[in-house]
Amino acid sequence: MISKNLKQKCAIIILFIAVLAAHGWAQSHDLVMQQAPDITSMIISNCKSPDIQLEAPFGSAGTDTILHGRTNRIFARFFVNGMLDPIIPATPPVTIEFHARPAFPGETPPDNSDPSWGSPIGTIYVDGMHTPPDIYLGPGSFWPDEYLSATNLSIDWTAPATGDYFHILAEVMYPPGYTDEYPENNYAISLYEAITQPHKIDLVLVHDVSGSMLYNTYNSTPYIDLAKEMVIPMVASMPESDRMAIVAYGGCLPGGVADIFPATPGTLAAMNQTNKDLAIDAIDLDITVPATYCSTPMGDGLQRAIDILNANADLDSKKIIILMSDGEENSGAVRACSHTAFPPCAFSPILSQLQAGNIQVFTVALGPAGWIDCLECLGTSSDGGWYDSYNPGVDLLDVYLDAQQAYEDDDLYKRDISNIGDTSDSYEVYFEGVDNVLYFILGWENLNTEMKLILTSPSGNRIKMKTYNGKGYIVHQVMNPEKGLWKYRVEGPRGERYLAAVRSNKVDVRMSLDVDDSGIVNRPLYVKIGLSNTLPKKAKVVATADVPYKQSIDTAISMAVRDFILQYKVLPVTAEDLKRNPDQSAKSIFVNKILKGGSILDNLIKRQTVEIPLELNSDGAFVGKLSKEIQIAGKYVVTAKGSGEVFDRVYARTILLKPDKVDSRQSYAEVLPLDPKLSKYPQYVLRVYCRDQYTNLVTSDELIKRLSVKLYDCKPVDRFGLAFDCTYQQIIQSEPGVPVKVAVTLDGKELPVEYYTGK
Repeated sequence: MISKNLKQKCAIIILFIAVLAAHGWAQSHDLVMQQAPDITSMIISNCKSPDIQLEAPFGSAGTDTILHGRTNRIFARFFVNGMLDPIIPATPPVTIEFHARPAFPGETPPDNSDPSWGSPIGTIYVDGMHTPPDIYLGPGSFWPDEYLSATNLSIDWTAPATGDYFHILAEVMYPPGYTDEYPENNYAISLYEAITQPHKIDLVLVHDVSGSMLYNTYNSTPYIDLAKEMVIPMVASMPESDRMAIVAYGGCLPGGVADIFPATPGTLAAMNQTNKDLAIDAIDLDITVPATYCSTPMGDGLQRAIDILNANADLDSKKIIILMSDGEENSGAVRACSHTAFPPCAFSPILSQLQAGNIQVFTVALGPAGWIDCLECLGTSSDGGWYDSYNPGVDLLDVYLDAQQAYEDDDLYKRDISNIGDTSDSYEVYFEGVDNVLYFILGWENLNTEMKLILTSPSGNRIKMKTYNGKGYIVHQVMNPEKGLWKYRVEGPRGERYLAAVRSNKVDVRMSLDVDDSGIVNRPLYVKIGLSNTLPKKAKVVATADVPYKQSIDTAISMAVRDFILQYKVLPVTAEDLKRNPDQSAKSIFVNKILKGGSILDNLIKRQTVEIPLELNSDGAFVGKLSKEIQIAGKYVVTAKGSGEVFDRVYARTILLKPDKVDSRQSYAEVLPLDPKLSKYPQYVLRVYCRDQYTNLVTSDELIKRLSVKLYDCKPVDRFGLAFDCTYQQIIQSEPGVPVKVAVTLDGKELPVEYYTGK
């Protein structure tokens, strides 16, 4: 029998512990209710309590954060103070039951019987006591042998993908027939912050080395060289915890693929500095185009990447593929996309394997030649992403940082760019970070000289930087960066300048951007921007959309083709062009031909920015829509910018909108003259443009079936076909001096025909 005096002492200590716990809540937002009684008090008996720790066993370094959408290991320690009551039933065992609920800092947790705790998230069984010697509890304090404890027992809990903070409850449950004198001591509640932490990444870079990588250029630099410039800074910035392999694909390679890195085929290499140097050397020396007549076996490259990731699977790592291509898939033992299905990757065995293996693909279209429909389909259908660039300047550092994000759309990194230097020799310095990783990148153009980036931490420590000579980039990675103001100094031939930015090693406010669209023009883009851990009314949030200017790219190209034919009296794409670039579409060949003779690039990619009005709804989210500007088919980039007392965030989402249904009132035909030297008879090309109500070009095999074409006093020279920039194209010829006449109907409605005489 325990004395009354002893009970009073126990109760007083319990009350004191509760006061300390409440104070700890206010100080650190990490409360343990009914914390363990003072183990140095030898007179205390029968005061039992659980204790909670995340990710690591007691006696090891734990964590105070829960990871969104990932498995979190939760340890419980059940202990008995004193020697008077050491008997713990083994059969049936004492259990420790865990519960979790969303919470916020400063919230008083409810009683353990409150229904908001919901169903248990896990249970451990204490089937006997353990006495691990000398468990370290803090300065000068150890867990002695005589204090019995069941330690290092844990459950695995997958936290929800949303929620800023969580309460975790651990409660001791006694079997029938056993009672405890102080049941109020039998539960502990802790508050933990929830974050989206970057996963370790297993990455396979799948690189196009088909023939067209030598030919299609914007500035006299082959795509193969431009692609290398994109890849190398990404490799240099990868954390050492990530692993990587590089695969090249092209029709001239044996089997269509080749393992470029690491040296042992079919493996992944940890990206320590030695392996980074080896990978960069392999990119420089081993990624080459064997010949100019190589096809594009994209599916074979993806299949090899899938096999490597599956063979080296790590449960703690995300499996990522970055696919780079400038052309259309046109060969291979296994195909990633179909030219007939829509979406084109929907029924491919490649997509099935990606989804089954939880492998995310991030696709990069190099210039206008990339098969956008296929690359978009692979990216979005695998929960990855796609990047469409008509100027081959996609920043793979951005792509990689996107891949590092876990399961949420939270903005977990900030970018601060400043151009310094002059107009002829420019360079920029910026930083990007994901949670506890901070990247500093210095890049420059047209400077073959030594550059230096010097970093100073908020505490004044200067980080010594390695200087680079003529490399074009510097990447430096800081793990667990200090919170506060970082200073940068750039030293180079154009002088030096200080830049500063604030980067917290904990993301105080996260921002999510959701864009709901139908995928077709003339349907509103609905925007929803959510903020966490801040009062929305104190935040300033702005949404904008980068939209096509005046006409779609396909429409602009069709007009450029018409002008080309009128000027040169020949078709813009010949059989020789197609033979020279077998893995390219006629459209991409034409664009590159036109760009060499007089650039229309500005007209193709010219864009305008419009603001999206936002309102704060009852859920605390900023919502709005964009309607009247959505009339041009093409790429729309919706950007959310948020700022407030504790955060500054930018997040963007790319949307690809396709044309509306065909409108016969906007559709028409043209008859364009060809060079009279080509034939002793006058020849023309008949071209039919099917457009929607906003003049967006619509092309498909299905539309040809709805067209009816009649020729008068002329005859066809070749078979009609679906051209890359119009719905119907056919060369026709007439007798000398006899005018050409044609009649074209769409769905029974006659279309206007415009005749060009060629004079």
